[in-house]
Order: sequence, then structure tokens, then C-alpha cells
Amino acid sequence: MSGTVSSGWIDPEQINYLSGLFHQIVEDCKAELPLLNEFVGKSLKLQSQLVSTVAVFGSFLDTAQKVADSAMETKGSSANIGICLETIVGRHRVMEVHMKTLTSLLSDCLTQPVQTQLDRWRKKVVQL
Repeated sequence: MSGTVSSGWIDPEQINYLSGLFHQIVEDCKAELPLLNEFVGKSLKLQSQLVSTVAVFGSFLDTAQKVADSAMETKGSSANIGICLETIVGRHRVMEVHMKTLTSLLSDCLTQPVQTQLDRWRKKVVQL
């Protein structure tokens, strides 16, 4: 068995090495906590901005749909513009759904889990 003396005890050099390694790991954890706090803060800010953007974008698409509906009810070339605008609005509704999904996933699969783990990590690092 490498690293052990015949008496079954760990070599003092290994004890010092493991002690230093443990100390370095604790220091690394302490150094990472502020970075993770910043990461959670920025992701919350991004989520907030995405929620606002999705709301404004949805409102914009609602208004564009009203314009398209109005244009389609007219005679002549305005009806063609209304049809084209309705197609554009429909495609952008898909983008709106993707933005809502991104916002939800950012919260549910990134921000909340990291924040929960961060609270646990902080408690454990304080104990060490």
C-alpha cells in the first residue's frame, strides 16, 4: 500500500500535503462565493429584463396584429400589406414564445438551483 508506513499510519509528509490541499480548497471556495453571488445577481437582472422585453414585445405584436387586421379589411393593395404583416406577426409570435421559454428556463433551471446551492455552499464554507 503506497503512502502508508507498516504501522498503518499515514506518512507525516502526506498529512502536511493533504492539510495544505484541504486549506487551498477552502480558500478557493471562499473566493468563488462572491463570483457566484454576482452570477446569480446578473442572472436575476437578465431575467427581469427579459420579462419586461417579452411584455413589451407582446404588446407590440398585438398592435401590429390590429394594423394587419385593419389593412386586410380594406380593398386594394392595403389588403396585401395586411396579409404580409399578419405573416410577419405570426412568425414573431413564435419568437415571443421562445423568449418566454428562455425566461422561464433561466429562472427554473439556472438561477433558482444555483441560488439554492449557493446558500448551502455558503453555510458549509462558514463551517469549515
